Amino acid sequence: MTHQPYAVSVNGTMISAVTRQNVAPQSTVTKEVNAGSPYPKTTQITAQTNQATMSTLDLAVALGLLGSEGAAVSGTGVILYQLELDDQTGLPKTTASHRSLKIARGKTIPVRLSCDHQRDAELEMLTHALIDPATFDQTDKATYPIVATDSVALPTGLAGDKRWTLADTKIAGITFDCPLNVSIDFGINLTTEGCKSDIFDGTIVIAEITPMIRIRGKDIKKFASASIPADGKACTHANTEIFLRQRLDDSAGFEVSTGSTHIKFTADGLAHWANYHDAQNNNRVESELQIDCRHDGTNVPLVVATGAAMTV
Repeated sequence: MTHQPYAVSVNGTMISAVTRQNVAPQSTVTKEVNAGSPYPKTTQITAQTNQATMSTLDLAVALGLLGSEGAAVSGTGVILYQLELDDQTGLPKTTASHRSLKIARGKTIPVRLSCDHQRDAELEMLTHALIDPATFDQTDKATYPIVATDSVALPTGLAGDKRWTLADTKIAGITFDCPLNVSIDFGINLTTEGCKSDIFDGTIVIAEITPMIRIRGKDIKKFASASIPADGKACTHANTEIFLRQRLDDSAGFEVSTGSTHIKFTADGLAHWANYHDAQNNNRVESELQIDCRHDGTNVPLVVATGAAMTV
């Protein structure tokens, strides 16, 4: 029997166009060797930090749900479906014979978004799975952080046919009209904690949220005192806009810029150069700008809006 990844349900919202899934227990295993023998007498799992990593092209749905700082697991939880193939046809079985992995408690966060020239933007997400300390029972596997279920029917009516790619970008009031790559690190640094030597954690602690944006392209003349100088330039949510424009579904081209179909990021912080000049042989010269985001006292450092019109 062979299984393939399928869609992911996050808090009852179906995210399709999934490109990658990984679910791992992150086990800490101890093997103690004591005096008198070179061999371990005990082998134990002392800790697990269960996580599910997912990547998707279904950006509007995923970002609309998670924003820039993530969402607690709620409702029906996070469900990753494992599609079972028919041994003879190699196609999905039509019966309810598939599997699912469910996370009932924890938090799902955006990790990284990246987009290259002429490629589709992709978002990586991560769910940290927790137990409920009030109801956890080591003898009841249904209370564990991740629960597998057999004989599951696949969800129907998946969409996920929308795609987004690069567009003009405005940083600190300066328009960059030839980006070749945009990457956003959402910068969410969190840990999970437990107590009384439980193997599984039941609490999330966020240490910091420090988003960082990098824009690589051919706009090398923007390194100038009148644009963005060597010591950088302040960004605000009012003068910094990064757009991902939506492609047409069935032909070459893009949705109209004034339509509310695009994705917009705004940021506050410092824009500075990571690279003034990067080239090999006779290939084009590229530069790379970095934005280290900060809290302006009102807005979160990085604001995302789906269903936006382009204004650059």
